[in-house]
Amino acid sequence: MLLSAVFFLLVVISKASALAPLEIIVNESEEKCVYFDIPPEDDGHITFVGYSLAEQEIVRTYFNNKLKDIVSSGMEASPNDMPEDIAKMLHFDAKDRLKFKLELFGPGDQLIHRKSLFYAKPDYVKNVKKLLKQKYNDDTSESGLYYFCIQNLDSKALRLMFHSVAKEEQMKEEEYKRVRNEMESKIKVKRADMYRTKHIDPLERILNTAKALATSVDKELEYLATREERMRATSESTRHRVHMFSYLSLIVLVVVTGIQTFYFRYYFKKKKLM
Repeated sequence: MLLSAVFFLLVVISKASALAPLEIIVNESEEKCVYFDIPPEDDGHITFVGYSLAEQEIVRTYFNNKLKDIVSSGMEASPNDMPEDIAKMLHFDAKDRLKFKLELFGPGDQLIHRKSLFYAKPDYVKNVKKLLKQKYNDDTSESGLYYFCIQNLDSKALRLMFHSVAKEEQMKEEEYKRVRNEMESKIKVKRADMYRTKHIDPLERILNTAKALATSVDKELEYLATREERMRATSESTRHRVHMFSYLSLIVLVVVTGIQTFYFRYYFKKKKLM
């Protein structure tokens, strides 16, 4: 026989984004309902996840952060988003369907959403008021208390974690994250500039100075090598000319000696001295 229980827990969604996700334990063959309020001229989002009481604290902490991320970003989760180490800790596969029947109602007990939850897979309901209007063709009042009921048709107790946030608060959260990311980016750029000014720029100046000195030394060595080559060429040319001059002087000396010898012989013969 299905037992029924009503949680007189009134969750004011406009403040819910500042709170951590809430948990309720639903015993076997039991139904529990939780009421929540959505501020006028606003809308709300709510997300749920069901899992066993035997799950470790690290798994519950993961779900806690995951539900907050979902309602803050407005993006529905996928079982593939779960880290591998968390998935290995689960007592059941995330693809298994729980015997958890979830129903979400608007004012006047009008059904907005019904779903059987999968194990450890968040269920996300976005824009609750808008969904109510669309489902009943705007012929309903959106003012009043909203509530959801969870029925545990399993033979063991299960835990349901849920988190809700107002649309305005979500937008503020997104704006806060955007501003925070911009500030973090600016801080990173400023830190990079400071680090560059303090460490990189002096190192660059030293490297540029060393590069200039190395270039100067290289040019000096190149000049000395060119000069040495030119002097070697000059030395070789001078040595060649000296050799040629020596050979020419020797030839002239031999020719002059021959002419003198011939002349003296001719002279002495003419004078009959020989």
